[in-house]
Amino acid sequence: MRPLHAAPMPSPEESAEALRAYMVKSGERSAKYEKEIQELKAALAEKGGAVGASSPPPAPAASAITTMGNTGGLTSSAPPATNLAASQKIREYHDFISKYIVNSQLEKQRAVIAAESKVRSFYEEKLASLSGSPPSAAAAIAP
Repeated sequence: MRPLHAAPMPSPEESAEALRAYMVKSGERSAKYEKEIQELKAALAEKGGAVGASSPPPAPAASAITTMGNTGGLTSSAPPATNLAASQKIREYHDFISKYIVNSQLEKQRAVIAAESKVRSFYEEKLASLSGSPPSAAAAIAP
C-alpha cells in the first residue's frame, strides 16, 4: 500500500493573499447584487405607483377584521386576497392531511386485526388437529 501524501500547506502569506482575493471578489459581487436590488426596488416603486394611481383600491374581503380604533371609531382591515387564497389552500391541505393520517391509521389497525385473526385461526386449527379435538374447543381455550 502506498502512503498517502498530502499537498503541501500554503504559506501564511499565500493564505492571506487567497483570503484577501476572495474577500475582494465577494465584496464586488455583494455590491453588484445590492445595486441590482436597488434598481429593481426603484422599478417596482415606479410601476406600483402607476398601477395604484390608476386602479381603485380593492374592496374589503368577506373576512375583514373590524376593531375599535384609538379615536373611538371603527377601523377595518382585510388581509390581501393572495393571503386569503393561501390561507384557504393551507386549511384544505391541513384537512386533507388530517383525514389521510386518521384513515391510514384506521386502515393499519384493521389490517393488524385481520392478520391477528388469521394467525389465531391458523394456530387454533393446528392445535386442534394435534390434540384431536374439534376447533371450537381450541377456540374456547384461546383468549
